Amino acid sequence: MKVSTRWPSPSGLGGMLWQARQRAGLSALGLGRLAGVSGTHVQNLEAGWHRPSESIAARLADALPLTDWERALLLGLAVPDADMRSRRPR
Repeated sequence: MKVSTRWPSPSGLGGMLWQARQRAGLSALGLGRLAGVSGTHVQNLEAGWHRPSESIAARLADALPLTDWERALLLGLAVPDADMRSRRPR
């Protein structure tokens, strides 16, 4: 049996975030408040519709009871903050 060494897709990230939030006993709104984002943004991340920026990923990682692997996944799949700023309409 071959074991994959590839990172999970961003949708796998969403499932991991949801599980960590459930372990912490937090609502999406509660986690959003701790991380400085809206509850809707947390739900969008969990649904796999968006990837977090580096700064949001770091705040989520600090707010959740993550394993070392989960923390590495979250931070590794984050979009660099500079890339996020360049995507915003002016």
